[in-house]
Amino acid sequence: MVPVTSLNLADYASTAIHKTLFKQAVLRSLRSQVQAAQMPLPNTLLWFRHRSVNDLADANQPDATASCLRTLPSELLQMIALQLSLSDAASFALINRRLSMLIGPTYWPRLRTSAVIQGHREQFLNTLARDLPSWFYCHSCSHLHPRDRVGPPGPFNQPSKPLWCLQTNSGGDLWPYVHVYSYTFNFHHLQLVMLRHYLGPGYGISTDELSFIQVSESGKSEPRGRITTLLSVEARVCGKPARLCLRLQTWAVLHTRLPDLALERSKCVWVCHHLVADEGEMFQLIESSLNENSTRSERPREPKCHRCRRCNFNFQLEVLDTVSDGPAIVITKWLDLGSGLTPMDPKWRILASAFQDGDNRNEQVSEAEKCKMDFEKEEGMMQQAVTLRNASYLSDQRYKDTMSKWLFGEWTLQAGQRMHLCHWSDILLLSLGLLGLMLCAVIWQSACCENQGY
Repeated sequence: MVPVTSLNLADYASTAIHKTLFKQAVLRSLRSQVQAAQMPLPNTLLWFRHRSVNDLADANQPDATASCLRTLPSELLQMIALQLSLSDAASFALINRRLSMLIGPTYWPRLRTSAVIQGHREQFLNTLARDLPSWFYCHSCSHLHPRDRVGPPGPFNQPSKPLWCLQTNSGGDLWPYVHVYSYTFNFHHLQLVMLRHYLGPGYGISTDELSFIQVSESGKSEPRGRITTLLSVEARVCGKPARLCLRLQTWAVLHTRLPDLALERSKCVWVCHHLVADEGEMFQLIESSLNENSTRSERPREPKCHRCRRCNFNFQLEVLDTVSDGPAIVITKWLDLGSGLTPMDPKWRILASAFQDGDNRNEQVSEAEKCKMDFEKEEGMMQQAVTLRNASYLSDQRYKDTMSKWLFGEWTLQAGQRMHLCHWSDILLLSLGLLGLMLCAVIWQSACCENQGY
C-alpha cells in the first residue's frame, strides 16, 4: 500500500483496495496536515482559505494542498465532506467556486431548515465572522449584522437604522443597576467588547465606548424637595478566564442637613431591584450611615462591602459631606458580566434577568469579591480617584459647564467626551423664530397688497 504523506489522494485512491481503508487514510492525512500547521481539528474556513488555489497561485508558492484540491475528483471531495461536521462542511464549501457548486447545495440549506442544528449554524456563522471584522453573530436572531448598526449604551451617536433584535431586548439589560433610561446596556455591547478582546482591535468595540457619566436634577416641584443624582460607568476586561466587569458609582446629593428630611429624600437611592432604600435592610443601612455622618468628626474610614445575595455582586455605601449641599449618599457597585460568548452565561443571566429571577440566590461570595479585586487591579482610575472626580463635577454645579445637556435637567459625558446636540429648548426657540418670520412675511405681503390697491 502506498504511504500517504500529503494530500495527494488521487494517486492513493487508484491503489486503495477497500473504501473503508481509504476513508481512514483521508482522515490520517487531514490530521497530519493540520498538526503540521499547529491548528486544532476540525478544519475551519480560515485553515482552508489561506491555502486556497488562487491565494497560493498569486504568491507563486506551489503547495500540495492546493494541487490536491484542484485535481481531486468530485467523488473524493464529497467523501471528505462526509467526514466533517455540518458547520465545517459548509465552511469547506466556501474554498472556491467548484466546491461551492459541488458541496454547498447539500450542506448550506441544512443550516437553516431545523432548530435542532442551531449549534452548527452558530458555529458556521462565527467562523465566517472571523473573516469579516465589521460583522458579528447575533444570538437573538441567528444572523450576521454589521457592527455599526449597534450604537453605544449612551444616548448619543446612535445609528440611523438600529437593529430590530436590539430594540426587542430579548437578551435583557442592566437597567435595574443603572436606573437611568438614557443608558441602555444589553448583551450586544458585552459581546462586541469581548469580541475585540478575543480577536484583536479590528473587531467589536472598545471598553471606552461603554464609559458614561450623567447628572440629573429632580424634585424641585415635589414635596420631597430637590435631589441631584450622578451616575458614572467604567468597564474593564479582567482576569483569566477573561470577563467584562463594570464599576458603577451613583451619587444622591440631598441638599439638606436636617436628619429627618435627609432620610426622606434618601428613598430615591437604588442599588438593585432587591435593595431599595425605602424598605427593609437597605433603609436601615442608609439610616445608620446618615446618623454616623452627622456625629462623625474625624475623617471617614474605608466603607464596608455589602452584597446582594440574589444578584451576587458587591457594593459599598458611604455618606460624604459636601460643603454647600449637605450629605451625599455614594454607592459603588462592581458587576461581573461574564465572558460574552453566549447570553445563556449564568453570570449575565443573573444580572440581566433580575426582575424575572429575583428569587435565585447565589451564595458564591468569593466570586463577587474577586470581581471587585480584579477590576481594581487592572490599569485605569482607582475607586478613590473616581470618587474625587465625581465630587468635583457636583461641586458648584460644575457639570453644567463640562457636560452636554440632555433633555430637561440632565447633563451627560459619553465616552469621556461632550456631545453637541440640538436640545428641546433650542428647537422651541427655533420654531418660535420661524413662526415670527412667517408672520412678518404675511404682514408685509398684506401691506404691499393694500398699497397697490388690491
